[in-house]
Amino acid sequence: MVVLLGKSLMTSLSKLNANDTKRVTDFIDKFYDNPVHPSISLERVTKAKDDNPWSARITQGLSAIIYKEGNTWALIYAGQHDDAYAWARVRRVEQNAKTGALQIIEFTEAI
Repeated sequence: MVVLLGKSLMTSLSKLNANDTKRVTDFIDKFYDNPVHPSISLERVTKAKDDNPWSARITQGLSAIIYKEGNTWALIYAGQHDDAYAWARVRRVEQNAKTGALQIIEFTEAI
């Protein structure tokens, strides 16, 4: 099993207060130890652009967004529950054909 930390996770952490950042870093440690631990409460993000984003509970109010494909898990966002779901619903994660790196593509709606 491969666990990755995305640059977007670091960006989302910079927007959290110190207490929530500590909770996220504790969650990351727990996730590294066992990504499928029952307390993480993994669930698929509904209405997303693809089938690979999952949500994990950090606390009652904080969630992590995780990209999962095969045995690869990438932590890509952490924030308030509703914000995390909204973030995940307008993005898709793809593997770059040339470099093999994961890239996050954001979809915006034009009115």
